[in-house]
Amino acid sequence: MALTKTPIELSSTPGIVDNSNDTAITIAASGATTVTADTTSDWALAVSNGTNSNAFGLFVNAPSSSGIPLRVDGGGSERMRILPTGGITFNGDTAQANALNDYEEGTFTVGFSGATISPSNTTGIYTKIGRQVYWTYYSQASTISNASGAALITGLPFAVQNNVNAYQPFFTAHNSFFGGSATVGVSGYHNIGATSALFIITGGAVYSTYVNGAGKYLMISGFYLTDA
Repeated sequence: MALTKTPIELSSTPGIVDNSNDTAITIAASGATTVTADTTSDWALAVSNGTNSNAFGLFVNAPSSSGIPLRVDGGGSERMRILPTGGITFNGDTAQANALNDYEEGTFTVGFSGATISPSNTTGIYTKIGRQVYWTYYSQASTISNASGAALITGLPFAVQNNVNAYQPFFTAHNSFFGGSATVGVSGYHNIGATSALFIITGGAVYSTYVNGAGKYLMISGFYLTDA
């Protein structure tokens, strides 16, 4: 005998309270379940432990919540919400500036300025959490020629925030792109408003210059702020 799925609707029956007498719970033939909040309550779904009516609560597009798409409460207090303009806040915080609005992992193609550089690897990796970008890159064996002027690494995954507080430093290790110097090119800073970073001489702001040669290596990592 074939089984038939039958849609079920539960409204104001014993144990279920619905102030407007509209359908409160709908279970479709497909198995999809809809829980509907009435116009007098924030909660689309609330779970009680018998002593605390707000042991856990969830509402979606609540009519009295100024359009908040989603809020989760626990133990009588707000724990998380998704803001109408995007982003997640925690523990009752409603400020857009404090919302976590992005998480991303990926790769980017590294380039160089100030020389012709042929690295064995041109792929860096990054993690973006909110407006903070963490990145790292290892060149493997590389050849440098036509070195002249300021040494830069280019192709960062997002533009650096364009303000004076965004000149954040980066650091290197296993670095022979600058002839093995203990001070030249071992550190640097991110260029604001750009997708590049400048190598400098330790303790100053003077730019460094790459050194020509083969069998060169560079390990580098840093973090910076972005508005992307």
